[in-house]
Amino acid sequence: MKYKIGDLVWLASTADELGPCGPPAIVLNAYIDEPRIFLYNKRANKEWLEDEDKSVGEVYDIFYNGQIEIAVLDEWLKPFDYMEKKREEGVPSSHDD
Repeated sequence: MKYKIGDLVWLASTADELGPCGPPAIVLNAYIDEPRIFLYNKRANKEWLEDEDKSVGEVYDIFYNGQIEIAVLDEWLKPFDYMEKKREEGVPSSHDD
């Protein structure tokens, strides 16, 4: 698994150059399952997975912004030191002052 329970992570931005979105999250659980974008609508989630060509993979339950988010796909997360590594590479972000 890419992340371990207790790791701090960022939610990835759809536009990588903007950096991560919002506050950091903490990993509560890590397992293999289908990612869930529609938590309470299995049919819509299945259709979305097919449309996006996603399937079973590494997913994480995270505590983010006061809520528990379940089955978050690993590619939707960035390591906590992501911004530091970007700065070391000389890539500016919207979080830089």
